[in-house]
Amino acid sequence: MTSEEEAQAAFAKADPVEVARATAIASYAAVKTASLVEAQVLDPQAVDPVVLEQLVNQAAPIASDEALAWVDTLDVEALAQSIHPDFSCPEEPYLCP
Repeated sequence: MTSEEEAQAAFAKADPVEVARATAIASYAAVKTASLVEAQVLDPQAVDPVVLEQLVNQAAPIASDEALAWVDTLDVEALAQSIHPDFSCPEEPYLCP
């Protein structure tokens, strides 16, 4: 079984409500982390990778806490009905047509 097939099988067995909750938390935290970092970077072309990593490490816990608080305000069961992963393009992100 390929890793893609294993992922599909695992998803098929997963609790849809837990998948929706985890997806919502991860999405919110990622966007919030990016937003917090972008607010502190004046010139994205000139930012040092070490400084960028430090900013992400500082922002990620804040974003994660906010994501957890936010997801508690949602009807996750309703959200679960809208999560439908597309397994038709298993390549790395942004490489698929």
